[in-house]
Amino acid sequence: MERVKNRWGETKTLYHLNILYLNMATLRTVNIKDLELLLRIDKKLHGTQQSTFTPNMSGAPFEVSIDTYTDASMTTREIQGVLKAVEKSDFVFYPINTAMGFAVGFQIANPDTNEALLTFKESQLPRNYDFKRLSEYFMQPKNIERAKSLGISFVNDRSHYDY
Repeated sequence: MERVKNRWGETKTLYHLNILYLNMATLRTVNIKDLELLLRIDKKLHGTQQSTFTPNMSGAPFEVSIDTYTDASMTTREIQGVLKAVEKSDFVFYPINTAMGFAVGFQIANPDTNEALLTFKESQLPRNYDFKRLSEYFMQPKNIERAKSLGISFVNDRSHYDY
């Protein structure tokens, strides 16, 4: 793990999978294999692309980061591993809206930095997994408390995350 500043002055944590630098003081209860699993699946399903956005004709352009999603899906074995990692570790798991609000998604974050470790859309889940089934995990009292400590709030209502 390496803390770096990007060109916008934001501090980010880089996780190196080939040579994993992990300061255990930064993560509470986290298994290295669970962390590697989340990062590997994120790489398979999700990415980001840098772009420039100009809010109006006279506005100054600024840099933005756009989430991109692959056509790949999680396997049943992968989602089971992800859910086990969430249950036994201190990761924060919560629903989000994706695709500019047109699709339900989920994020699993580092409990100390709130940086996303895994982001995916509901459509990338295997058969028989959906918002309702995942809510059994993200609505656990322990997860809700961790989310609150990071300033994250969410509701157990799928329509809140989809147009």
